[in-house]
Amino acid sequence: MQVFPLPTQADTVGARCRLYRNVLASFLEALADGRAALHLPKMDGLRRPGPGMFFHLNPELFLQVGGAVRFECPGGGFTLRAGEIALMPRGVPHAEKVVGPRAGGFRGFVICLFSTSAQVICSDGRPGGPPSVGWADSFEANGFGQAARYIDDAAALAPLHGRTVRRQRAALAQAAIGAIDLAIGRAGSRPGGEIHPTAASARAIVESEISDPGLDVRGLAGRLGCSPDHLTRLFRKETGMTVREYVGEQRLARARVLLQDPQLNVSEVGWACGFSSPNYFVRAFRKATGRTPGEFRKVT
Repeated sequence: MQVFPLPTQADTVGARCRLYRNVLASFLEALADGRAALHLPKMDGLRRPGPGMFFHLNPELFLQVGGAVRFECPGGGFTLRAGEIALMPRGVPHAEKVVGPRAGGFRGFVICLFSTSAQVICSDGRPGGPPSVGWADSFEANGFGQAARYIDDAAALAPLHGRTVRRQRAALAQAAIGAIDLAIGRAGSRPGGEIHPTAASARAIVESEISDPGLDVRGLAGRLGCSPDHLTRLFRKETGMTVREYVGEQRLARARVLLQDPQLNVSEVGWACGFSSPNYFVRAFRKATGRTPGEFRKVT
């Protein structure tokens, strides 16, 4: 597997798009000729974060370029090594830890898929710790929604086994990677939300770990190598809101979606959105929407 570099602030949007497309093409070729192992976790414990685990409401694609990362999920774990691919279906809780003896050799590309946009996260890290955000870009194009549907289709095959099922999963993974490649190509001249890399990285961490009740500007600043005051000023300048406001907005946005799932009670929704207690969740939700979570659920 070719070792692709992380983007830098000196790279143009066009250069970053070419890098992402080269990474996608490399994995697409490896998957097509059987050189790339494909991982898909079991669909257990959906939308219920376990200890140290987070889940997302959107599917993700993990492409491991260097080093290895260990995933722990409710249905069992797996190790993603260089040259391998993982599909993470929406709602599956997971924890990640960099493994391996070499420091500085870890490289991963993660594509978080939404209906009309995608976030590309370039990660690095040291053995024993979680991957860290080295760079993040956002793009807008309709093709990302199709890629998300391909991963949803692959997830529906998770309980099944056999050679035919494995081929179907591989075909769906190829279709997802191809759709992402084409979408980035279309969006390359007009990336969505291009902001300072430190602010983009902070936003990516918040969106990835929103169920963590300890998520705050001090912890984010420490992970990003800057002071809380600097991150606060930069984030406000780039996004128009403080980190605290953004965290609150993301928690409430997730709550609105999860409250539509009748299998989750209100307390579970609160915990999944990072609220430290059910009472705090109810107060914050009512202050923002004028309704309690239970009242909101009845009218949606």
